Amino acid sequence: MDPSWKVCPRCLPPVCGWLVIMSGEYKNEVYTIHEGLTKIGSAKDCDLIVPIKEKEKQGILLRSQRGSYTIKDLGELEEGTYLNGAKITDNAITDSDMIKISDLELLFKCL
Repeated sequence: MDPSWKVCPRCLPPVCGWLVIMSGEYKNEVYTIHEGLTKIGSAKDCDLIVPIKEKEKQGILLRSQRGSYTIKDLGELEEGTYLNGAKITDNAITDSDMIKISDLELLFKCL
């Protein structure tokens, strides 16, 4: 395994969807989501590090299991988490839902 890899690409769970940045400097950047749990935010211990204004924060936990998807606000961001414009704490999500964490708007796309 290449020492620069965080994990072996052959060992990753299957791809189940994508997050697309819909605003700001990184508009149209795409992040791949794999089956299981994905911690998303700006903290170094996040599985997916995204460019938000609040540094070193955990934003959301995205859970994907057998075609079912949920997001949970991890409580570290000042503004919280929004799903399709409504503030949430723990909600199911579906294809084409809009997620807002900090100053970042993300489009969720699933297989």
